[in-house]
Amino acid sequence: MAQGSWAFPTKTEEWKINLDGNLGKNFVTPRGLKQNLLNQLVRVQGIVTRISIAKTKLQKSYHYIEETKQGYVQNYNDQYQIENI
Repeated sequence: MAQGSWAFPTKTEEWKINLDGNLGKNFVTPRGLKQNLLNQLVRVQGIVTRISIAKTKLQKSYHYIEETKQGYVQNYNDQYQIENI
């Protein structure tokens, strides 16, 4: 387990965005995903024919202890992070 640092952020914000409307040429199928759509908002429509289990990787967790009013940030590093190269 990685060592935690006591640099707990003082303020965090959570944003939830719901977009609705016509995306024009950015409304594609999975086969239509090409490099020209990088850094653009796209809507992908299709039928799921196969799925696999994706292992999520926890990178950072924030812990706050209400009784002591202290918190800390725990970083979890793995072999695929660029900082480890």
